[in-house]
Amino acid sequence: MAAVEEADQLFRNLRDCQSKGIVIQRREDRPQVAGQQPGGAEEEGEPLMTNVEFHPMLFRQHATCPYKEFPTLSKAVDEFFSARTSQKQDIKALNVQKTAVKKLENVKRDHMKRIDELQKKQEQDRYKAQLIEYNIDLVERASTVIRSAVANAMDWGDVELLVRDAQARGDPVALAIHSLKLASNEVTLLLREPTGEVEEEEGEVEVGEVKSKKKKQLKGTKIDIDLGMSAFSNARRYYEHKKSAFKKEQKTIAASEKALKSAEKKTKQTLKDASTIAKIKKARKIHWFEKFYWFISSENFLVIGGRDQQQNEQVVKRYLTEGQTQYTPSLASVCVCVCVCGDLSVL
Repeated sequence: MAAVEEADQLFRNLRDCQSKGIVIQRREDRPQVAGQQPGGAEEEGEPLMTNVEFHPMLFRQHATCPYKEFPTLSKAVDEFFSARTSQKQDIKALNVQKTAVKKLENVKRDHMKRIDELQKKQEQDRYKAQLIEYNIDLVERASTVIRSAVANAMDWGDVELLVRDAQARGDPVALAIHSLKLASNEVTLLLREPTGEVEEEEGEVEVGEVKSKKKKQLKGTKIDIDLGMSAFSNARRYYEHKKSAFKKEQKTIAASEKALKSAEKKTKQTLKDASTIAKIKKARKIHWFEKFYWFISSENFLVIGGRDQQQNEQVVKRYLTEGQTQYTPSLASVCVCVCVCGDLSVL
């Protein structure tokens, strides 16, 4: 009953009193570029307020929304519709600005991603080189075993079977071999630091017709070893990769800084242009002749022409007076032009 009584009281207030006008608004923050120099209200980051809807009172669902209050509903309606065109221009300019800033953010994100990838590559190559140095004897022995098997013209399948057999017996060198890449003359080893842990793993592996338990398996990092190089040479190769990635990082940073400065300059100009264009469109007066085809002649005469048959008749009846010239085409359905010889200083 309390809700019914409250609703009845609201109805009576609306009927007996002059209702106020409420225009509900939406707040949208303007995009900013780091280091942008403020040059006015919009450049300072003042939010854009746009009208959403109007009501005779402030309803509870709108209590937390920004709004404007007017003494009458008529004034609120007038404000809502009179500001509609200008706010459309503001929203259009804001969307252009958001798109420009988003593009700049994407450029910055791509720049940071490339730098991060190069830094990770350097760290990975450095770590792999150190692991090879930590396990120099193991790398040399594993490379020698595989090189010897290949040099003896052993079939690649037999080489893999030989490695599996040795792994099943718990050979530490074989256990360090992860996979063979004989087509590229490489072997992938699982190397770990001297303090690395050993993982016990139970299971059964078939070697020919013999079943045995899988022995201790190393936890480590996969590293490709070139069989044509010594262990020290492989370590040096990864250090060279790190050095090459560092040089590439420096070049990328230098090139990206120039690209970022150019992108930031272009974005700032886009923000400024979008704001300026919106102001011009709102401020410029629409002349009466702009609804027709029109141009200004070299003698500063205004020439207007109808866009359709109805406008053709309007041009002749309303704007063709004594002393003015009419140009009528011989073809049907073509616009009629009138040269207006008045003072165009108002333009």
